[in-house]
Amino acid sequence: MAKIASAKRKYNSSASQTGAKLISKYQNAKALVELGLKIFPLKANSKLPLNKGWQDEAAPDASPWANGENHNIGVLCGGGLLVIDIDM
Repeated sequence: MAKIASAKRKYNSSASQTGAKLISKYQNAKALVELGLKIFPLKANSKLPLNKGWQDEAAPDASPWANGENHNIGVLCGGGLLVIDIDM
């Protein structure tokens, strides 16, 4: 669990005022890949896959986020991975 907690995105609404650094989506994608997860791009601000065939596209590769694209990050589930989605 400690590894997953360290991969969480850190939000700070006052980041620009305090000089605090937000974690980029690329850094988050890299952290998920380092955990051994297969990831794929989602539409920005959505839970919908960016491309058809996303199941085949999922890979341990963070490069789709390297150029600063604002795609959300999807994680391929299955194979013993349990996900609990809590919306506040």
